[in-house]
Amino acid sequence: MKFKKVFLWLLTICFLFIQISPADAKTVLSKKQAHTYLETIAGNIIKSNPNPSVGSTGGEWAITGLARAGLLPDDYRAKYLENLDRTLAENEGVLHKRKYTEYSRVVIALTALGLNAEDYQGYNLIRPLAQLDSVKKQGVNGLAYALIAFDCGNYTVPAAVETYEGAQTTRNALVTELLQAQLEDGGWNNVGEKANADMTAMVLQSLAPYYLKEARVKNAVEQAVLCLSKLQLQDGSFASGSVKNCESTAQVLTALSEIGINIEDARFIKSGNTLLDGLFQYYRDGGFCHLPDGSVNQMATEQAMYALAAYERSISGEEGLYEISKDTKLETKNDEKKVTGRNKTSKKAAKQKKKGNQPDNREAATEKKTPAAAFAAEETLPEKTKESDSQTKNKVSPTKARQGGKTKESMTAAGTEETVSDGEMVVQADAEPSEHQEKEDGNVMVYAAGAAGVLCAAAVIFFLFFNSKKSRSFIDRGE
Repeated sequence: MKFKKVFLWLLTICFLFIQISPADAKTVLSKKQAHTYLETIAGNIIKSNPNPSVGSTGGEWAITGLARAGLLPDDYRAKYLENLDRTLAENEGVLHKRKYTEYSRVVIALTALGLNAEDYQGYNLIRPLAQLDSVKKQGVNGLAYALIAFDCGNYTVPAAVETYEGAQTTRNALVTELLQAQLEDGGWNNVGEKANADMTAMVLQSLAPYYLKEARVKNAVEQAVLCLSKLQLQDGSFASGSVKNCESTAQVLTALSEIGINIEDARFIKSGNTLLDGLFQYYRDGGFCHLPDGSVNQMATEQAMYALAAYERSISGEEGLYEISKDTKLETKNDEKKVTGRNKTSKKAAKQKKKGNQPDNREAATEKKTPAAAFAAEETLPEKTKESDSQTKNKVSPTKARQGGKTKESMTAAGTEETVSDGEMVVQADAEPSEHQEKEDGNVMVYAAGAAGVLCAAAVIFFLFFNSKKSRSFIDRGE
């Protein structure tokens, strides 16, 4: 009997130790905490780059992130638009002759500012993206960002310019091209046969509007989610090639936020670490480093900022980062300046807009629809571009539905939209989810305390209370 009591005492102490000792802490930010970080990061971005201009760093991604986080100052907005206007005027509306992600990036930023990219200062910045063969030259990221550009403002895909002789872009064509490019491991990459975390995340962001509405897209997304889960490192972060970095991690956080996967989804917790644990190891005084032991980097900071904006919007029940037209009214900005060039809005279309009529079929051939509805309404593509049923395989368990509402010149390093970024591991046992309780240096430390452990401890204490008077002194110790 004495041995039994000693054993029960030891068991109780073990349970209490587990109850009060931190183990496998997980970072899970609330809306308030996320926004507090965003405010600090926004201040850092604005201070370090006071003159935003057209570009993959210090330009559209900063503007988009600030605008979608609700933290864009009017004067900062005005400076960007002034620089954009100058760039367009100097180049007659041509942003780039080869990299069509330049148009996608500017279209997304303008839309985030509530401006209609179909008629901005007399230019139709959507039209170049109607040239499918031109968009495809940059690989899957070119396709992905063109799709995001069309969908962010619910834009009608216009007819390409008459001098273009290639294939016409449609949403159906973009989605089909992306699905046909999916690799055997479920991910995407511009080079090779192994998935790249950045590219896979970017494609997922573009497919988000179609995820729950198109069966073939749903299957492809589920395979990609499983692929990303396998690529996640033990500290919660992601890598490009063999180099773990901030931007790759930020791209995945953006993707999961856009398709509605909870930060505490067991598939994305490795050794107790969430994606936020992975991301915040790069955080330094309001900015983010490209590498864990590096210094604050502009590209890393901008991508982490809009990833946090996507996360905040997701947990708040707001529309997704790129679902801009759902919560933002788009306006036309035209300062009556003389404009020339191949991307200018036609006089006929401008007159029709003033009269409240729909422009001719070279400007907007159909009535506005949601991205998925526009996709379904398009004509079926020729057989050579259709996806075969054999391309959808190895169906995995569905991802969690969205809990509420719903990237840079790929450099050799970070997730962007032009090539692979600076910015890939093994599925581990699922971690037990737990409540977040306190924040420490940017992290919310979650203390391990399973309900079963609490009940067991209570049962043992109850037993000792009625079987030993001496036990009461222990119970009085509390937690």
